Amino acid sequence: MRNHGYLRNYASTIRMLAERGHQVVVGSCGPERHMAVDTPGFLAALSRYLPAVSTIKFPRRGDEWAPLAAPAQLVARTARAVLVANAESHRQAAQ
Repeated sequence: MRNHGYLRNYASTIRMLAERGHQVVVGSCGPERHMAVDTPGFLAALSRYLPAVSTIKFPRRGDEWAPLAAPAQLVARTARAVLVANAESHRQAAQ
């Protein structure tokens, strides 16, 4: 996950898996920097309630490809946003 705030969308599934005896490890890049989608402590509270739920923070990339990874991801996100906007405008024009 990009950050653990999106866990709210899957909390019931994670809870069900943990209650059935599964170990659930949630990996994320850490707290969101741009838009706070997680209330402080939500994931910590879930982990206290369900000991089978744990979290890890993904390490930052440090290899020789790291300088190219961020610009490539930015291009991919921008292209996806443009495609979605284009598709929406075509749908509206067709109506």
